[in-house]
Amino acid sequence: MCVALIPFSRRSTRGLLAAACAAVMTTGSHPGALSQANQGTQSLWEMRWDQGTGFRNLTYRIGDTRKRRITDWNLYLNKKKRREKVLKLLVTVPDYWTGRFWQERISLRACDLGSVIKRSRCEEEVPADMTIDAEAGRIEFYPHSALDPDQSYGVIFDKIKNPRRAGEYQFNLLAELSNDRGIVIPQYLGSWVVSVD
Repeated sequence: MCVALIPFSRRSTRGLLAAACAAVMTTGSHPGALSQANQGTQSLWEMRWDQGTGFRNLTYRIGDTRKRRITDWNLYLNKKKRREKVLKLLVTVPDYWTGRFWQERISLRACDLGSVIKRSRCEEEVPADMTIDAEAGRIEFYPHSALDPDQSYGVIFDKIKNPRRAGEYQFNLLAELSNDRGIVIPQYLGSWVVSVD
């Protein structure tokens, strides 16, 4: 909807304003149409934190992106993001996070990641011990056996409560990896920059 807030006295200015409003409405370039058209694509104006040379964007899926909604979050770790076995995973929660999650509803699962025409599936739960430090913003997974480098995984939140405010929330994933010689290597694997409307 296009509304002129300033009264104009000249007919030519009114005509120009009316033409501009008509163009916006017919081309679908008003904010609502743009936000619907751009879902799933990265905008040129989209802000990303810590996007330096070492930044790695990880994929995710949320059932409902609206603030204060209770929904499911799937944070994926694609097998292409690493070559070594994983001994430990650490998910860092941003300190400005205002949502809620419950430990009994968080799991680590083996996933078959999908594509545009195929949905991702994370059905098999990986046996692992988990600790949550809410004050430090840390969720740690200690798998009972090392995670296979040829398998994709997901950190699954069932019935998480979205934050009170809309915005972007960056969750980082760090890991302890084991190479062929048995050397343990701490490494940053990537970040999920989750958008909440």
